[in-house]
Order: sequence, then C-alpha cells, then structure tokens
Amino acid sequence: MCTTSTAAPSAGDGSRGVEPTAFDSGFDKSPQLLPSASARTDSQAVGPSESFDVSNECGSGGCQHSVGDYLVHCHIAHHYVAGMWMIWRVYNTLQNGLASQDSLPPLQELPDRRNGVAPAVTSLDLVGTTVDWKGQTFQIEQDNLTAWVERQLPPSGMPIGYDAAVLDWKEEEGLYLNEPESHQVWPYYRAIDPGGRPALHFNPATGKLAYPFLRPHLGRRPPFAPNHGPAPFLEPFRQGTDPPRPGENGPWSLCPSGTNAKEFVVHAINLPIVFNQRTNLVDPVGQLFVLKEEEDQIRSKNDLKSPLAIRANAGEDCIDVVLKSELEDTGENDFFSKVNIHIHFVQFDVQGSDGVNTGFNYETSVRPFTSEGEKLAADATAGGITLQLADTQRFQEGTLVGVGMDQTDSFEIRRIQAIEGNTLVFQEPLKFAHLRNEIVSTEFVRYRWYPDVQFGTAYFHDHVSGLTSWRHGLYGALVSEPPGSTYHDPHSGAEVRSGPLVDIRTESVVSADITGSFREMVLFTQDDNPRTNVGQSSGSSFNLRVEPLASRGGDSSLLFSSQDHGDPSTPLLEAYLGDPLVVRGLVAATNDVHTLHLDGHWFRVEPFSSTSPPVSTVHIGISERYDLSIPRAGGPQEMAGDYLYYSGRSFKLREGSWGILRVYDGDADEPLQRLPGHESVPLSATSVCPAGAPRKEFSVFAVEVPLPMLGGALGKIYVLERDKEGILSGSQSPEPMVLHVNVGDCVAIRLTNETAAGPVSFHAGMLAADPMESQGVAAGMNPPQAVGPGETRTYTYFAHPEVGETTALVRDWGNVLENPGLGLYGAIIVGPEGASYTHPETGADMSSRAGWRVDVHPPLEESYRDFTLLIQDEDEVIGTHIMPYTEQVEGVVGLNYRSEPLLDRLASVGEPAKLFLTGVHGDPATPVMEAMAGDPVKVHVLVPYSEQAHVFGVEGHRWPVEPLRGGSDLVSALQIGGSAAITLVLDGGAGGRAEIPGDYLYGDHREPYREAGLWGLFRVYPTDAGAVALLPLDGN
Repeated sequence: MCTTSTAAPSAGDGSRGVEPTAFDSGFDKSPQLLPSASARTDSQAVGPSESFDVSNECGSGGCQHSVGDYLVHCHIAHHYVAGMWMIWRVYNTLQNGLASQDSLPPLQELPDRRNGVAPAVTSLDLVGTTVDWKGQTFQIEQDNLTAWVERQLPPSGMPIGYDAAVLDWKEEEGLYLNEPESHQVWPYYRAIDPGGRPALHFNPATGKLAYPFLRPHLGRRPPFAPNHGPAPFLEPFRQGTDPPRPGENGPWSLCPSGTNAKEFVVHAINLPIVFNQRTNLVDPVGQLFVLKEEEDQIRSKNDLKSPLAIRANAGEDCIDVVLKSELEDTGENDFFSKVNIHIHFVQFDVQGSDGVNTGFNYETSVRPFTSEGEKLAADATAGGITLQLADTQRFQEGTLVGVGMDQTDSFEIRRIQAIEGNTLVFQEPLKFAHLRNEIVSTEFVRYRWYPDVQFGTAYFHDHVSGLTSWRHGLYGALVSEPPGSTYHDPHSGAEVRSGPLVDIRTESVVSADITGSFREMVLFTQDDNPRTNVGQSSGSSFNLRVEPLASRGGDSSLLFSSQDHGDPSTPLLEAYLGDPLVVRGLVAATNDVHTLHLDGHWFRVEPFSSTSPPVSTVHIGISERYDLSIPRAGGPQEMAGDYLYYSGRSFKLREGSWGILRVYDGDADEPLQRLPGHESVPLSATSVCPAGAPRKEFSVFAVEVPLPMLGGALGKIYVLERDKEGILSGSQSPEPMVLHVNVGDCVAIRLTNETAAGPVSFHAGMLAADPMESQGVAAGMNPPQAVGPGETRTYTYFAHPEVGETTALVRDWGNVLENPGLGLYGAIIVGPEGASYTHPETGADMSSRAGWRVDVHPPLEESYRDFTLLIQDEDEVIGTHIMPYTEQVEGVVGLNYRSEPLLDRLASVGEPAKLFLTGVHGDPATPVMEAMAGDPVKVHVLVPYSEQAHVFGVEGHRWPVEPLRGGSDLVSALQIGGSAAITLVLDGGAGGRAEIPGDYLYGDHREPYREAGLWGLFRVYPTDAGAVALLPLDGN
C-alpha cells in the first residue's frame, strides 16, 4: 500500500486535484471556493490493482504559477526513504539544449502551446526591456538593473562552515555570474566547466531568474532564499527586512491585494509528552511545533501538548510563518538536528516555502538557533543600530539575522550593514530593547501560505527526519475555514490562535450538509510509536494521547465506561444536541493505513456531494485527510449521550486509539458555549422509532460452534432462533447472520446469550439507536448494555430515511477485543422502502430470515441480486516496515467464515495456471455468487475485524464510486479497512455491460491475502442456460 503525495502548487505540497477537474485553467488566484463534487486532494492512498489519475488543478506550477522543483513521493515514510520519490521540475524558460538551465534532456513545448516559452537570456539582455507579471509591467533600464537582479538573489559572499546566509555570485559590468562550478564528479553529474562561473540567466518576458540557477555542489548546504523567504520567485519586491505586503508584487503576488496578513512564529521544541497519565506512558523526548507566544504555557501544562492546529479563512487570509528550532542535537538525529515545515494544499512559492530541500530550491530548513547562534555580550537599546556579541565570526555583511531568537514579544529581524570587531551594525534601528544573553542567529526561515480555497485540513510536518520526528509528534495542520469565520474556545468563548478543539463561528457554507457555525475537532492519527504498541503492531495515538484497553481491566463489556474507569485521555469532543460537527481526521504518521469510525452519526466521504452515500467509517492513508461533516450532534436519532469514535483497526483500538463524543441536551448544565444559530438546545427524542413505523422483530442467539476459518475450533456467532438447531447440530453450515430490512423499518433484536462464558452485546452501525439503551456498548457515562450468559435483552433500531439504503455492520461489544475475531459479527442490509426479499433458488420469503444472498424486489424499481461478504484478518505485521518482510499472512483470515488457501491447491496440482479452475479443484469453500447475465447486482462488503487494508475487486466488472451521481467515476477495485462497509452496484449488472457469462474471480487484490484464501467466484450464467437453480428476477 502507498499514499502518493504531489508537491506542486494547488493545495499545499503545491499541487492538488478536484472534480470536475480544472487541470488546464492556468493561473488563477481565485479558484472555485467550494468544489461542486469531490473534495480537493493532494495525497491519495493507492493499493494493489487500484489506479488513480491525478489531474492537477490549474496545471503545472499550480494555480499560483510557481516555478521550481516539486516533490512527488510515496508518503509511507519507509517507502519514501527507500527511494519511492521523484521530482516534478517546472521551468520558466525554453529547455532546448542550447538554452537549457540543467543537464536533463531537452523538453519540447506542447503542440498547442508552441512559442509560449522563450530561451533564457543574461542580465545584459534585460536592459531596455519591458517585462510583464500577469498584467503588471515593469521597465528595466541600466539604472535599475542592479536593484532588479540583486533583489532576486541571496546576499553575495563565501559561505562560512555550514552557512546558508550567502551565495557566491559576482557582477562584472552588468553581467551577473553564478557561483563557481564544482570540481567534484559523482554519478550522473560532471560540471562542463569546473571552477568556471556560468552567467545567471533570466526569462526575457518576466525578468525573473531562469530556473534552475543554483548549481550542484555535493554535500554543500543550499542558501536561504533572499530575505530568508518567503516567496523569492513570486514576490521578490519587498520593503526592508519585512515580507512583501499582500499584492505588493502585482497580480502575480502569492497573496492577492486585500488579503489579511496573519503571522505565526513557530518553534520546534523538545519536551516530555504524557500520552496517558494513569499508565505512565511518556515520551521523554517529544517534539512539537508550537506558537512561540504559547510555548511557556504548553511546556507547563500537559493538556496543551498536542500537535499544532492553526486556522485561516479561505481566500481572505495570507499566512506568514517564521520557523525557528530549539530541537536538541541527539543520537537519534546523528547529533545534527535540522527541521522544516512542509505543508500540503495551500498556494505557495515552491522555491522558498515548500519546506523541503527539493532539487534546486532554496534551503527551507534550519538548525537550532541555540547551537548556531551567538549571545549578546551587553544590553541593547531600542532605536540603536548596534549589537555587542561575544563573537561575530559566523556572520557576514548584507545578511539577515534574528535578534532575540529566544524571545516572544521582542524578536525582530535586521540586516547587517557592517561588522566592526564584535559589533554588528544594522541598516535599520532596533525596534525593541534586548538584554544581555539573548540569542542572535541566521537560523530562521519564512514561509508564506495562501489558502485560496476551502480545502479543509492541510497537513504540515517536518520533512527532514520524518522517520524519527513524526513518532515524537512533529507535525500539525492548517485548517482553511469558510470566509468570515472566527475561532473560539468552546468553553470560554474567547478567540483563539490555535488548538485542536475549537468552535467555528461563521455564516458560510461548510459542506453539502452544514451551513453556519460548527464544533471542530482536528484529530491527528499517529502510528509507529513504540511507546504505545501492543504485540507487533507499530503503536498509535490520537493527538498524542492513548487510552490503552489493557489498563481498563475487569468486565470486558465495561472497558469504555467512564463510570468504571473515568474518561479516556484522548480528546473529548463536546457538543449540544443538534450542533453541527466537523471532525478533521488526518493521518500524520508514519507507516500504516487506518480507518476512523464514529458511532451513532453519519457523514459523507465526499462532504460537498449530496449524492455521496452516508457512512460512519472512512479509510485514511498516510498524509491523507478526511473532513467528517456531521450535520447534527446526536445523530438521526436526536438523542444525547456518549458516542465512541475509534480506529477501526483492532490492534489500534487495543492500543488506545479511541475517544468520546459527548452530546448534551437541553437539560444539561454544562459550561459549553452555545453556537450561533443553535442557542436553543432541544431535549432528547423520547423514542428512536416514530409511531406507525413498520416493525420487524428478530430473535437472535449468540452461540458457540466450530468454524472453518478457525480450523474447526469453537467460534462465536449470531444466529436466528429458527436456524439455531440446524447450526448447532451441524446440519446447517454456519455463516455470518445477514438480516434484510427496509428504509423506515423499526428493527427489534431480542438477543439471548447462550455462550459458555462472558458477556455479549449487539451493536449495529448506520441505524438510529438510543445510546443509553441500544448502542450495545457502555460508552462513557452511558449505562451497561451487555447480556450475560443465559440472559436476554432487546435492542431497538430505526432504519432512518435520513440515511436511506445502507449497509449496517453488526458486532459484539461485550468483548470487542476477542469475540469479533471469533466470528461474533454480522450485517443488517437496509433496502428500499417497501421492498420484499426472496431466496434466489427457492423463492421463499427472506424478510424475516437470515441469508448472505437474497433477491430484492423494490415496489417501484427493478429487482436485483444482493450479496453480502464479510472479511476478517488479524495480522498486524504484513505490509509494514518490520524487517525481514513477511510474505505470508499470519493468523486467521475469513470470508464469511471460510477461506480457500492457494497453497493447498498448488500442492495438489503444482500448476499455478490451474489454481482457480473448478474443473481441477472443485468450487472454492468461499461463497459462490450466482446470477444470470444482465441481472442487476449489488455486493455489500464489510470488514468486522481487521488489522489491514484490503483491496476488494470483482474481475471483469466495475461500479460507480457514487451510484446516485450521473457520470461518476467507475472503478474495479476499492480499498476497505476495519469497521468499514461498502456497497458495489455493478455497472451493467452480472457480466458487465456486455453481459458476458462465465466465472469471475472476486476477492482481495493484496496477493498475500488472496493466497491465504480471501477469494471466491462470481458465476454468471447465460440467459439461455438449462439446468440452473436460480429463479429469474422479476422482469428478467
């Protein structure tokens, strides 16, 4: 599995995609604020057999038309480090060989864009020209040539040691020459003129430096951008040592005129972080990005030690970041610490604000100023132009230094005019007084980010030492909020500058389901944390907090009870009944693929598409983010209570990656601010099912039976009363219990526990339920809801029309750590209102029976074949970075309690080409789906117990990503993970659009899992077939 990230301009890394695509729209400072269909992405999880077409918004160089080197790579850190990366180089002059600026082969212009790019020229050729910056023109003459060129270059000088403050360029009678070429030779590079100074070149149409202009020098640090950034290509004009004002460089400015400049001074720091106080889980060398103004408070209060989350309003704010480092040089970083901030999604100048030293871009990372700085030898007064230092040898004239690097309110940046002994003389007076022992250093960088659209959550992170820094917490997020938003503390109402839990007050559109103010939680998922791991799992956390289930021992049905164990250490999201919620889920590190689930509520995978089906679990890969837009706290049932959010991966749940959404109703007396527009808080509904709703009752038993996937050992399953005797006697094969109900039905499950020991319960996702009575889990302050051996309890659900047709995963939470792994799971499939269900062979009524395959007969639509498949696994290692790599799946795998291992078939025949032939081996033990060619088909796939991401496919068939959206993309393979459920509506039905009969493979496209037995057959009969047991569908 890999998550591919593109660092090109459009969303953060610099590039992003959106549907409908705008890949050829060109320069655009005001792209469509909200997408009309799919959310913008700049990172995409891709698994075996999947494909994904990246159409970058606005084209090469992004909407801002930034020239430079963009990084494209797999975001699984170990894959990236192992070499899965490349560069996307965006030029601004013709690369025809003669005028090329690098040693790569010539690059032709696109046929419809010929003569759009000119060859580069020297500085001498700029004199007397008029250049154009997206509509704003400038005249370059001899008298302004020096200023024109030198504002685009770092200060001239010879680097001293590991110095990034200068570049060794020279000027000879108006001709600007680059640094000398390297004498060194290494694979794929040899300088044409070692020691010679090539001329610097420029685009004659814009007067900007031709890219690339920095030269290869093995092992040498590149220079900081002019003025230490933030936008050397897009915004070279500036006043003094300050960043350019928004719009100061005309239409091509990174931030347009009229945007609001917001500055964040960010420090990277070391500090101990307590992941869980009760169990003394502590990272003694944690790492965080913090706002300097908040550093002291964060260091003193563990509750505040979480990844940095900052916010900006889309299309309104211009974000200026100053990054400094206090990180320590340790053995973990080879005693040479460096750090940067690499962000996704926003518009930026890639040469100076990408945060990654990619290709020939400028240096955008820093060493610790505590190591690479000098202390003041004497106090300095405000208004003065000199500083006394103990030593000035590391500094050079013309360079910028930060004065008071360790200060909060008095930090300032000044340019050195002269160095007189141990005295620095500045071009401008000091604004603040500075005390002896304050630190002066060149080790700072500036970034400028323009959140041009409402993209939601933009991941940022250290890109120097991700393998180590991410496991310590060195990442964060910038959230692009709706225009006009303000950000407030949920309890005090005070405006805030940062934090993962914030109230957003706005009148703008947020998603297809939310307009106006909402509660927000930024939820950072972490893995590869050895301090929290269980077994061979990599470890995990939410916002650098965990609540390990092993520490909450005792009754397994009360593991999540706050009455028994207190609230978890993970973030507590609080809301009043009816409040809109946005949970901004982000996988910040490092190696695994995750799922995020929220009980009792629904959201859309595509939050801006009203045809995106409601779900309660989303699949998230490394660096991906999904914004869970939840219309109302309390869900469709409109009931207060505690609802769990958690990782769908079994080991991550065990490690403590879970938390609580606490919903209060109008009777609650809680110090929580009311949201604008939601000042009146209703009481909880008195009943989950409305009066007059059709009622379906099922008598269900939890029993113990031998299961094939367990090698005949006893498992635990749900069975209907009418099937219990046959299954216990062995005359009827066990299979996961799949019930079928209709939209609008009230569903009553009367559960009796007939297992030998331990509690069981019944938890059904996507169905409305009273969290106090029928959630099936004692979450937070909710009462116990499990059933002991010999006991019976009734759970009541409503197939709410608000959710519509859906696939509800059923699992036990009496002992969620063990029982689902033994088979105690099932599904409730919600079909169309008024539909009837029949057995595909006998025609018997299945409305009150269980079956993984039924024929569905809606009253107003065509009938269809309906199949339900449930996949489970438990191998926490395969596919991870743990060496040596494993090739075979460990532990139990199951497909409807069965598997068909390929090694067994290979051993019996020895010919791989015949592994799947029924004529050689017979049909597999796994389900055989059957249909007539052309039959409409739906396939529901659920993952009730899992540690892995699977890629499910049906060979020879495809299905729309959004069945209700005309023109939706068609796919033939789809990732799915723990606790997730998907429904495939096969395009063209059985046999595809061509209605071709035959046997088609279905199953997991991750080859080790297919080898382990997670595959089966989809048998499509010709319409004129003779002896076929299937009954024809109505109208077919």
